[in-house]
Amino acid sequence: MYLFTNSNALKIGPKEFTALFYSLQNWRRSDKDRSGRIDINELRDALLSLGFSVSPVILDLLV
Repeated sequence: MYLFTNSNALKIGPKEFTALFYSLQNWRRSDKDRSGRIDINELRDALLSLGFSVSPVILDLLV
């Protein structure tokens, strides 16, 4: 939650909630097998959808 708020408050406002909601939505879209984790193939696909072509060696380092 601290990524979505500028203060140490335990609450988030509408803007922060919207940012959190869209981040979770993007995560779910990338987590194809719904494991709660992104495997190497899901990461590759997510990065490709953002326009990044990453070599298998780099993907291995990231995962």
